[in-house]
Amino acid sequence: MKRLSEVALAGTDQQGFDLFGPELEITEMEALLPADRECRFLVAAGLLSVYAEAGRLPPRVPGIDPAPEESLPACSKEVAEILTAMLQKGTPLGGQTLSGADAARVSSGLGGEHDDLLPEALALLASRGLRLRHVLLPSLLATRSQSLRRALLPVLGERGRWLARFNPNWAWVLTMDAESLPPRDAAPVDGKRDKASRAYVELLQRTMASLADGKEPPERLLPAILPGARSIAPDTIDEALSLFPCPEPEEQALKPWHRLLTAASEKLRLRQRLIEELTT
Repeated sequence: MKRLSEVALAGTDQQGFDLFGPELEITEMEALLPADRECRFLVAAGLLSVYAEAGRLPPRVPGIDPAPEESLPACSKEVAEILTAMLQKGTPLGGQTLSGADAARVSSGLGGEHDDLLPEALALLASRGLRLRHVLLPSLLATRSQSLRRALLPVLGERGRWLARFNPNWAWVLTMDAESLPPRDAAPVDGKRDKASRAYVELLQRTMASLADGKEPPERLLPAILPGARSIAPDTIDEALSLFPCPEPEEQALKPWHRLLTAASEKLRLRQRLIEELTT
């Protein structure tokens, strides 16, 4: 634009018309200018004005390296669907107060009705040398639960660790060392777990016996229904599921205990499906 100002001040009769210097890299526009000096000047002014407003290069930003190639195979689509079902938000259990592990589940930040099954599910993935499919990573990286973070680390894959660089809420992946985490609660030894599983089956038998007699289940039995579905031994799941009643009439479906039993049976079925997918 400085050159244009010089021509305007000196007059078109006194100056040449190399208005487009090589530094502008638009010398080919010279051929578009009319022969008449005054018209040539005005057209050049318009071209340079547009060039100054719209012809700027965008600022350069550092490039982002792509995610490294994955070293572990992904879990199957069927397993991913089961994990997605665990993350689905459920309706509140009418009249039921969350306590203990159930309250901790809600504070994980995921809010899925069955996301308390995720640590077991992720441990199964890790034991088989599998990783999560990429579509699951954003939802799971958002967790605030330390136990779930511990379970996630071995199955995030290269893409999960790569994504953690770009979201401050996921940066825990970059700073957390699995060996530095607080010790995980010890898993019950087989004998104790078998005993607890048998006790859960007996609990279900007593609950269903009450229903068979046309009575509502004793309230003292209900608090153990959901935690038991999460923790019983895998080889007891089939037997436990066989005890759940068929769908009840609509008026019973509105009862708080009915919603509780439904949630427990859903939890058991999700565990059963996951174990079948990862062991066959």
